[in-house]
Amino acid sequence: MFYVLYSVGTVVGTCARNHYHVPREVRMSSRIKSMPLPDDRLALPLLLLRLSLGIFFLQWGVEKFVVPATTTAIFRNFYGLPVDGILPSVLGAGQIALALMFIVGVVPRVSYGLVALLHGVTVIVTIPRLVSPWNPVSNHFFIAGVPVLAAFVTLYLLRDSDRWTVPRMLRRDA
Repeated sequence: MFYVLYSVGTVVGTCARNHYHVPREVRMSSRIKSMPLPDDRLALPLLLLRLSLGIFFLQWGVEKFVVPATTTAIFRNFYGLPVDGILPSVLGAGQIALALMFIVGVVPRVSYGLVALLHGVTVIVTIPRLVSPWNPVSNHFFIAGVPVLAAFVTLYLLRDSDRWTVPRMLRRDA
């Protein structure tokens, strides 16, 4: 095995110095060539992650229409902001639009980043509940936001490997 790799390396090095074209098959051993590329193995897990996280985020946007009083209470209790009237619906519409962009993979740097940032703010404002999960005014389910945040950040960091998005599929067909 070492001799094969050494030989291929020698051929590639010699050809590179002499400006010869080296076919891809010669540059790679047959064992390396048959291994799937990391992006190929990541495509399905990233799709599943994006869809499930997108539905999670979408649900919170829909809630702002269905139960606007909950949005008002959340903003008052966690963020210290007075949100009432039409504002929950406006925030819900924005969140739904962002969630749909996230789900289909439009402008990943922006949509994945904004969703991760918004969820990160949510986790930060719940730190008092995370630190003391069993006190009477808290709930130990707040801890679920931490691995969800990790998943959002992971998807953001791997956004360039997320190949099964609507924009990429449209470009491939064009």
